[in-house]
Amino acid sequence: MKKLYLLLGMLTSVAAVAGSSIDVQQMSPDSYQLTYRADRSISVDTVQEILYRPAVEVCAGYEPVYGRYKQKHSAAISTRAPGRKEMFLFVQEIRCPYLR
Repeated sequence: MKKLYLLLGMLTSVAAVAGSSIDVQQMSPDSYQLTYRADRSISVDTVQEILYRPAVEVCAGYEPVYGRYKQKHSAAISTRAPGRKEMFLFVQEIRCPYLR
């Protein structure tokens, strides 16, 4: 639980970048799912770079092992309509092999 609180503090600073946010969900004692949401689409490599620091944090400072990922991009119907924005969702699975 202590790791989660440390992570949340760090994620607050990461999430402040360009209308994005990161959520972390523990799937098992040594695996997590990191979800990145943003208002614009970016490359897989860039998202994985953004997720690297939070992944190291949840792995207690050890090197995370990236697993499967999926991404979804939904374009706005009209960019002129108020309140309509693009939405980019990226879900990355990671393992922390040293936490076993």
